[in-house]
Amino acid sequence: MESKHRWDERCSAKGYFWNKVPLPICRQLIEIVKPTTGDKLKLIDPGCGEGRNAVFLAQNGFDVTGVDISAAGLQKTAQYAAKQGVQLETVQADLSSYRLQDIYDVVFFTVTLQYLPLDVRAECFKHYKEHTLNSGINLISVHVEKPFLPLAPRHDDPIRKIYRSGQLTGWELLYCGEEIKRVQGSRTAEASSKHDNSQKKGVDASIKIY
Repeated sequence: MESKHRWDERCSAKGYFWNKVPLPICRQLIEIVKPTTGDKLKLIDPGCGEGRNAVFLAQNGFDVTGVDISAAGLQKTAQYAAKQGVQLETVQADLSSYRLQDIYDVVFFTVTLQYLPLDVRAECFKHYKEHTLNSGINLISVHVEKPFLPLAPRHDDPIRKIYRSGQLTGWELLYCGEEIKRVQGSRTAEASSKHDNSQKKGVDASIKIY
């Protein structure tokens, strides 16, 4: 339960820990799938945090379900959605044990899968694909270690196990990109690998190196 307490502590603080600005990959996803207001695409956001991406995607034509381990984060998500005049569903669950209950057009992971235990990753990836429509997309963003850059200060987090380039396989990639960013004043070897993937089509949406 250590992880839950940590995220509850962050999300209970005043304001929004990650602010309310959606990640740029959200706009890329919209360009790829072009959702309509008539027949909304079902999207699930496991690890939605305080809802910055979930709310934005709900505003742009998706039927959104946000999942997070933190009750405080989900409360902020619901409040933010109400303030923006959109509806979405929230589910409190631990990513390591939570399994999708429906079939989705989009399964949307942004910087959460590094918290998935190593021994369940293969089974979970198979499960996510099975719960994605054949025409759907899995968008995956993870931090990726790079040997030519120093590790980020938070690398010693015992729960967080970052990836290496090439570890996320088994999807047809529609897009892949990498960025190097500064963390607390220094470059790091952490890549945030964002993928849009599906059972038959996929997008390695954008690998961001933090």
